[in-house]
Amino acid sequence: MDNKTKATEDLQQLLSEVKKAEKEHKHTATEQHEFHDTDLDRRIDVLDLPPRKEVHSKKNKRTQLKLSSPLTRFIFVIVVLLSVLILTYYLNSESF
Repeated sequence: MDNKTKATEDLQQLLSEVKKAEKEHKHTATEQHEFHDTDLDRRIDVLDLPPRKEVHSKKNKRTQLKLSSPLTRFIFVIVVLLSVLILTYYLNSESF
């Protein structure tokens, strides 16, 4: 019976510590929320934004290479491999 009483007291003490920590956390959270509210004073004026067409027309266009047929892809891979091999041979020609 004494063990149960001790366990109950320990549990009650832990519960009170958790409740105390929750109260402190709520207090700091409200302080942080008040701080963030002052940052919201700088709001974006939606009517002052540029038109969508203007924004998206300035998009960076990347070079895109479409290799649709398998033969074209194979030739492309062969050319890249040959260029790498020739470059490697040229740079290491003294050791061959």
